[in-house]
Amino acid sequence: MKDKIIPILMVLGISMFCGIIVIGIGLGSVFIPLNGIGASIVCGDRDLNIVQNSYNYIPGQETTTITAYCVDAQTGENQEVTAQLYDVTFKLQMVNGVIFGILFFVFGMVFLQWAARRLNKPFEDLFKPSVSRNQ
Repeated sequence: MKDKIIPILMVLGISMFCGIIVIGIGLGSVFIPLNGIGASIVCGDRDLNIVQNSYNYIPGQETTTITAYCVDAQTGENQEVTAQLYDVTFKLQMVNGVIFGILFFVFGMVFLQWAARRLNKPFEDLFKPSVSRNQ
């Protein structure tokens, strides 16, 4: 049984890394629909307005600040929610990453079981070196 646990944990670790880092954070930062979901959680029925300001305080160096506001459409009242939006977006990216990590794990295990059956080897033998150093 110990021979099977280590390969399973290896596949689980790689799957969680790919799910959280690559999908959840990487693609979640490039494709921004998570901010829309986060905005509805943070702002409710108000509109999300993101303001970017760039400053050139030294020639050749630029600083950009990003501030998020929830704006009431009727009164025009602004409420800064930058920190709350960041927290909600980060949590959504983590949840998505874990979900995709579990999916990667399931598909990876199915693929490895198929490969082991195709090679007529036990599953755990797929992770053992095929060349011995003792010659």
